[in-house]
Amino acid sequence: MFKIIGGNGVEYGPVTTDQVRQWIADGRANGQTLARAEGASEWKPISAFPEFADTMAAAPKPFGAPATDETARLRAAGLLLGPFIGLIVTGIAGILAAAAYWRFIQMVRAGYDFSKSAFLTPEQIAQVKEMALNPPWVMLGLMLAGSIFILIGAFQLRRMKYYSLCIVTCVIAILPVANFCCWLGIFTGTWALVVLCQANVRACFK
Repeated sequence: MFKIIGGNGVEYGPVTTDQVRQWIADGRANGQTLARAEGASEWKPISAFPEFADTMAAAPKPFGAPATDETARLRAAGLLLGPFIGLIVTGIAGILAAAAYWRFIQMVRAGYDFSKSAFLTPEQIAQVKEMALNPPWVMLGLMLAGSIFILIGAFQLRRMKYYSLCIVTCVIAILPVANFCCWLGIFTGTWALVVLCQANVRACFK
């Protein structure tokens, strides 16, 4: 039994070996069509399965027909474009937030007078100074590293490489303690994770 990813990016099956051969003979599948044997985890082109070698040799080859795997990759790239942009924005926003926090610490330690601010109460000013004088360096370092990692993972997602790394990137974006821009990361990380879990998208990763 096999599962097949059609030219429309939809997963079909499980279907029998004879049914796959019939699809090849009818021109509904070709050597580049992605398939996975039942119980296996890896998607491979049909041409990699010896069961279909004779059928492939006898199958008609339409002139100018686009390769199914290339069509699937283009479709997957389109689905990943939005999450890619979202993760890039999340990573950059996190790095900028880290820079702003560092500037804030320097201002407090330089003696900046926050009492002139019309938006802060005396209690809030005291809390602000305490945060600046005793910052949680370990947590801040992890959050900055998380924001940088999100940027790296976003570019791998765009290139459709290192699937596991891309999954980890989504998780880091979602976790509030793993990046500076957690409110945006929850949305973009979840979005990217949903797209990555689609079988037709995962099959296109190298």
